[in-house]
Amino acid sequence: MSFLGEKELKEQIKSIIPQYRPKFIDSNKYELCLGVSYCASDSKFRVRQAEDNQIVVNPGEFYFLETYETVEMPNNIMGFISIKASIKFKGLVNVSGFHVDPHFRGKIVFSVLNAGPSPINLTIEEPLFQIWFAKLTSASESYNGKHQDQTGVTGKLLNDHMSGSDNASLGDLQKQIKDLDNKYEKVLVLASVLLVGILSLVFKAYLT
Repeated sequence: MSFLGEKELKEQIKSIIPQYRPKFIDSNKYELCLGVSYCASDSKFRVRQAEDNQIVVNPGEFYFLETYETVEMPNNIMGFISIKASIKFKGLVNVSGFHVDPHFRGKIVFSVLNAGPSPINLTIEEPLFQIWFAKLTSASESYNGKHQDQTGVTGKLLNDHMSGSDNASLGDLQKQIKDLDNKYEKVLVLASVLLVGILSLVFKAYLT
């Protein structure tokens, strides 16, 4: 296996990414842009469309994001994918796979988590992801995965991956813990008031 260099990438990129734009070729990698559809754990995993060309990934929340481009992988090339370092440093973590199989066709969907302390603002059609291409020593016969020809973040994708899940994100768990803390504090205050009242009655009864 050997990675395509800049020269080979420029020669083959049009057949792999028909929507490619030359400005997003960066040395031996291509920068994939953010697509418009997404879903988030804080919206109960409903498919949504970006508003005002922005997607805001809230702290502790899990999101599905899609690429703007569609890729068409040859039978002798596989891809390796990541998130741009400038976005990762803000706390956005890729928790999905890190490769694209030979023969795969479709948009790439990333599952990500905001592990940082602040919301992360993402802009549609701005470069967010990266892909490197490696040439295999022999061609792959076929790709039989269920993601073939996927069109991005769709209801089918969510049904395939989220069925049977309680969909609890870190943000949800933090809120539940905070709610429990508040309830515990209220119970503690009430118990203290009752205890003081009981002790007062006992003390008065003792004096009389």
